[in-house]
Amino acid sequence: MSEGDILKIVVCVKMVEHVYAPANFDRKKEEIDSECLVNIINPYDEYALEMALQLKRRSEGSCQVFVVTYGDDQSKEMLSYCLSLGADDAYLIRGTDFPPMDPWNRAFVLSCGIEKIGFDLVFAGKQAIDDNFGLVGGYLANFLKINWISNISDVEKFDANNKGIVCRKISDKTKIERIRAAMPVMLLTEKGGIGLSYPSLRGIFYSRKKQIIEWNRSDLDLQSYAFAEKKLINALRTTPPKPKPAFTVDSSLSAADRMKMIMSGGLAKKSDTKILEGKIEDTVPKIVKYLIDNISPF
Repeated sequence: MSEGDILKIVVCVKMVEHVYAPANFDRKKEEIDSECLVNIINPYDEYALEMALQLKRRSEGSCQVFVVTYGDDQSKEMLSYCLSLGADDAYLIRGTDFPPMDPWNRAFVLSCGIEKIGFDLVFAGKQAIDDNFGLVGGYLANFLKINWISNISDVEKFDANNKGIVCRKISDKTKIERIRAAMPVMLLTEKGGIGLSYPSLRGIFYSRKKQIIEWNRSDLDLQSYAFAEKKLINALRTTPPKPKPAFTVDSSLSAADRMKMIMSGGLAKKSDTKILEGKIEDTVPKIVKYLIDNISPF
């Protein structure tokens, strides 16, 4: 089969930080302690890669799989892992050569890299677990000028010769749609639709010998391209609420005193706190009268 007959499948992957241990949250820096984090491939992208590799195996040599990422030197380990699974080539677009990027600009840079590789089918996870934006995939399809389908759980049929696919799309929790699409097309994948494979010993040795192709801004002809200084999309940082002061009820107190302590929050008694003591038949009418007199229905 000639080189021109080879079907090109490009998979976009991203390295994310995963919490692997009970994490401490630094409220001043508004971030998780870095010692509790480990770098992994985005799980949604891992399923995208697995779907692409399954299509490669089913095509019996009529297609190749390429992985591309936007990142730095730390992303090389992730790309080597993708090569060990069966990817043919890996590309690193150096993010250090660009100004701080939002999803729109990152998608544009990725699209330039994908067009340089050449593509018939593009895979990516529907979102990344570090920001959960879920925006890059749609933007990327827009820049590549191709159709895209989200929430893909599996590719049921694949016709490399006629460049057509039939895929399963999760429409909601109880429904799965079967969609037929012509290539080129972009598929944004879900998690859990298929089983993941593991690197073989042969694949690990192959990944160590295989060179990762690196591109910078000039390699993509973006040296003169002026990126917006102001981000079009900004992440709003959120922090968990401050925990309430914990206290332990003194077990030596009587039941009534312990109840008073619990109702007062374990702190100094509030001036407007009212505690009724006595039998239920005597206290219930007083509570009802208090609610009628002090709680407005509007």
